[in-house]
Amino acid sequence: MKSIITAFLLSVFILAGCSQERNAFSSPLYQGRSLMIGVIGDVPVVRESNVTLKQMTFDDLEKGTPELSGYDAVFIMKEQLPVAASPQHAKIYKLAGIPFFFFESSKILAAYIDATISYQDFPDTLSGFFVLGYDGGTEHQFGSGLYNDTKNETNIRSAYSDIFRRIETGL
Repeated sequence: MKSIITAFLLSVFILAGCSQERNAFSSPLYQGRSLMIGVIGDVPVVRESNVTLKQMTFDDLEKGTPELSGYDAVFIMKEQLPVAASPQHAKIYKLAGIPFFFFESSKILAAYIDATISYQDFPDTLSGFFVLGYDGGTEHQFGSGLYNDTKNETNIRSAYSDIFRRIETGL
């Protein structure tokens, strides 16, 4: 009987050590000023109530600074990345005065901000970045991955919280 209980307890400890918690990290919520973020593509679900995500289109983006003046940043989601790399958009990213974030890109940042090379000419990378960020006004760039390179709801929502902090502090 003792050996059955010992085996059971050992199994519980082993299974607890293999839990998903090792691949999840919940960062603190963003608690800074209210943010207005335009989203081209599917609007993500975030934890923060002080962040407004408003769907927009590339047509809105092409209207330029007057249309973008009410936004703190623009998110461009994975399904829209090939269009985001169009040469006419590269100039907008550089002159808009707000940061742009490219989610789940298999390309390097230059695929979006260099109008002289086509998207297809850039090789796919295995960078592990969940998001690439670019602020044309300051020319700051950054890339950020998910905790332990694990894509799950907790890590994705934590990544958004970190991005909101970057927006507030100017990348």
